[in-house]
Amino acid sequence: MDVRYREKLQQNADVIIDEIDAEHVCLYLNGTVLTSFEVDKIYAVKSRQERARRLLNLIMTKDTLAYQHFRYALRERYSDIVRKLDNTAVCTNSENENGEFEQKRVLKRRDSLVLNIQTEELVDYMKQEGALTNDDCNRIRAGASKEDKARIMVDSLSDKGPQAYKTLSLAIRARQPKLAKIFEKTD
Repeated sequence: MDVRYREKLQQNADVIIDEIDAEHVCLYLNGTVLTSFEVDKIYAVKSRQERARRLLNLIMTKDTLAYQHFRYALRERYSDIVRKLDNTAVCTNSENENGEFEQKRVLKRRDSLVLNIQTEELVDYMKQEGALTNDDCNRIRAGASKEDKARIMVDSLSDKGPQAYKTLSLAIRARQPKLAKIFEKTD
């Protein structure tokens, strides 16, 4: 998925999760964007909000066309969310595109991240996006404690460049929105 669309979804994740009925949206997306297996995974969860979270996480792993289908599925019942998505400004300056801003932010808040990040929610996403290798994932999972795993994850990004930090930042927004709010506050 285009980074701009993923960022729009991530910035509006709380509203989307709080307001949408995933079952209604899945009716539009089943067979075009989502497989029957993926829809069953969404329906397997009891909580309406958790179903919406799973749906959103799945959409973010798809291509740009999936974003367009998702937006279309929201149009009729959730026009306010569509407006928010359309009006969400995503930073397109070169520093942000290269991930240098996120790199500075991660390094500045490294200690806080090590204490609060839930690595198991991020490892697969980071690997899928190319920010972590199989070896990195194995080292992270082999960490003795939650903090060790987080430390290994953050430290393994140092030789991968600023884009890896941007991927971590996007992953935190998508998978750990409460941590993202704290993480993104300016000092």
